[in-house]
Amino acid sequence: MVTISHSKQHYAELALLGAVHFSPHLPHRLLPDSLITCDGSMVPAHVNFDGVCSVTFTVTAASGSLIRSMGNYANGATILHGELYGLIVSALLARSGVPNSAIHSDHLNAVCIINSSLVSPLLPHSWSALPAHSLYHWLSSIISSSPNPPTLSHIKAHTTSSSLPAQANAIVDVLAHDSHFWLIHLYPVPSATFALNTFALYSPTSKFVESPISSFLTYILSRSAAADPTFMPRSTLALPLYDSHAPPQHPYVRTPYAFSVLVQLYARSRQLDTASVCFARLRNASPWCRFGCRCLETPHHLFVECHHFAETRNRSSQEVFDATSVLLPVWPVHASRYYLGTVPAINPSCQWHIASIRLAAQIWGNYRRIVNPSVGKAQRSFDLPTHLQHLHPHS
Repeated sequence: MVTISHSKQHYAELALLGAVHFSPHLPHRLLPDSLITCDGSMVPAHVNFDGVCSVTFTVTAASGSLIRSMGNYANGATILHGELYGLIVSALLARSGVPNSAIHSDHLNAVCIINSSLVSPLLPHSWSALPAHSLYHWLSSIISSSPNPPTLSHIKAHTTSSSLPAQANAIVDVLAHDSHFWLIHLYPVPSATFALNTFALYSPTSKFVESPISSFLTYILSRSAAADPTFMPRSTLALPLYDSHAPPQHPYVRTPYAFSVLVQLYARSRQLDTASVCFARLRNASPWCRFGCRCLETPHHLFVECHHFAETRNRSSQEVFDATSVLLPVWPVHASRYYLGTVPAINPSCQWHIASIRLAAQIWGNYRRIVNPSVGKAQRSFDLPTHLQHLHPHS
């Protein structure tokens, strides 16, 4: 297996050097023989995991130039792949016969990581934790195996500097960016499968996954859930859409508001025993609203839509409006979630938060008294000991 990997790497490096020598892009004769510069480009500049994008890179030197795409990496390609592949081709040019070479790149992170690994070699698990770790590993092996290792330097991009490295970086930056819009598609470079970990995730659209596995799996699960026809965004509480300030402490640490907290807790955990919940779990009641509404009796219906509690809701809204003179704006996804202890991003949010959880407690308390009118009204009888009967003569 090791022999196969080394053979693949050897042929990939020969292919890249051959591509430079037979490239239709002319070398820059004005550059000194020892200067090599490279740059990557991605359009659009920002995409999500598995997003469709175009990634290219450009390498230029006195001995030759190369412009290629990262098409073989499909949707898994990022700007980091383009930057690292440019450094790889630059390192191959330096090793193939350009003594005392200086490679210039505007990707500071890649330059620092490689330079650090040459001084103090990274452990295998450190390589594996890097995004595009196969290209990092390949680049490090090329530089380490060079008889005269090139120097890797960072050059700031998009500056007004008149230095030769800065001017060369401006040239490759323009070439890499413009190559996305050429009518003739660029040839893709070979994938560095020989430098992957022993086991690697594979996706038909992203190819071999070299990004953090946890982030990739989170994206895949989220996309799968959103693509499910039963997915209902209105039933999902996306907290970033609501006010992010910490709720006021008073309602949560004072006894008179304890019931409000319990209602919020049970609502968030879907434990309020409304008719629809009892029907779904126990099959002991009709799921329809007890107050004549032609819809299921869900917590959202009771707290937001049910006509029986409309007056209570309107009165509470008017009271808080009179106190703050602030109208509640449109709710995210156009669905009120006040009974869950959330409010839109408004100022002041504290008064609306307190009013919301108190309203939820009031509606739920009225609902429970209507549904179970006998609760709390049963007469309790008990016998006192003989020596205490004078305290309660009717016992």
